[in-house]
Amino acid sequence: MELIGKGNETGAVWVAQKVPEGYIGSTANQARITTFPRDDPSSCLYAKDVVSFAKSRGLYPSTASEEHFSFSDTYDPVTFSGVRLGEARVWNIFQPASGGAFSSYLEYAKGYDLTHRMPLFAKVAHKLSVNDTMNLMRTHFEDSWFDPRGLSRNDLGAGPGNSAYRWRPLEWESGGKHYVNERTVGVQQTAWTFVAHCRRRLAPPLRALFWFAPDDSATAVRIPLFGGVTRIPPSYGSRVGQEPAAAVSYAVDADAYTMSMDSAFWVFNLVANVAYGERYREVMPLVRARVAEYQGRLFAAAAKTEARAAALLDAGNQSAALELITEFGVASGEQMTKDWRAFWMFLFSRTRDGFTVTAPRLPKCKPGQRTGCTSRPIPEATASGYSREWYANMIADKENAAHYAVPEMDEATMAANQRKVRIMDKGDW
Repeated sequence: MELIGKGNETGAVWVAQKVPEGYIGSTANQARITTFPRDDPSSCLYAKDVVSFAKSRGLYPSTASEEHFSFSDTYDPVTFSGVRLGEARVWNIFQPASGGAFSSYLEYAKGYDLTHRMPLFAKVAHKLSVNDTMNLMRTHFEDSWFDPRGLSRNDLGAGPGNSAYRWRPLEWESGGKHYVNERTVGVQQTAWTFVAHCRRRLAPPLRALFWFAPDDSATAVRIPLFGGVTRIPPSYGSRVGQEPAAAVSYAVDADAYTMSMDSAFWVFNLVANVAYGERYREVMPLVRARVAEYQGRLFAAAAKTEARAAALLDAGNQSAALELITEFGVASGEQMTKDWRAFWMFLFSRTRDGFTVTAPRLPKCKPGQRTGCTSRPIPEATASGYSREWYANMIADKENAAHYAVPEMDEATMAANQRKVRIMDKGDW
């Protein structure tokens, strides 16, 4: 569905097209519907004034045919940034889901050929599960032309940890020229993300299964909330809503500025922020593995709860069914906040002070034990360091190379100098 407000008039103009069976749709901050069928209400609906309003505002020629009216070209024409920062994300969903069928649209997704637009829908290579959908929403252009991790080319922006993330602004200027950072699907400024699974075959309280998570889609575990729940987890609520009715009296005392270790929003942010920047290469695989583990647990638990609730509904006990799914949602959310807080503590301890800290090799000594153990656990600590490519990027700048260069010296002086460095670096010597 595409819609746009009428400015100082009330309402909006819009058009909606049904996704065909076996296909998927996607949109990312750029209108995608161009021309549309006007005589098939089973597959396309639109505002009666979608064309006349455009004509009244001078956006579409008054004598032009309504049949050839394009919503996107009229109300939201494609530009380089609209494609590179918006449509490229759609391409990043369509390309893997279609089994690579969108390779021919790569130049369009780059923003270089705006005339070869992608189709509105993509035929999938195989049926997508809820988990497939979640995983597509966790991507960062990995292994594509857009991949920002600096693995296929030197990319100073990726930092020493090959991070897929870039801080704002998306477009920047240097030397009078404009450049962009890639806008990935999984991104740090996401407030919340969800996947809504709608099942017409089920009873109304179970028909919608809402998989919700705060923060970055790439680093978040989504908790299951059935449509018939009457409460939400306190750690996911807010005492002050944007509307008075949105406030949750039993929620955690926190907001977007006031941090709480009992707030899901803040705990999920803690985990995500360990993965950003120079520790991305090491931490993101750990996060993804833990996300998959917990998401799998929640899928299994939701299926069991759904079966139990369905049996209660079949027996005519709706109040018990509603309480069951409500308690399940609350318990799942509260446990997720606790588990993710513990996971953040693990990640923080592992990545502190520029080291990768892992478990001690030797166990703690038992009473009377003197060998093969240690009186106090001493973890292994390995300096994270930088790659050769990162150093090469650093000295590619002549000013940096001159600033950090060690002066030329004879062999004996260099040996003494390096010995001193090793001592100060607390390395082996």
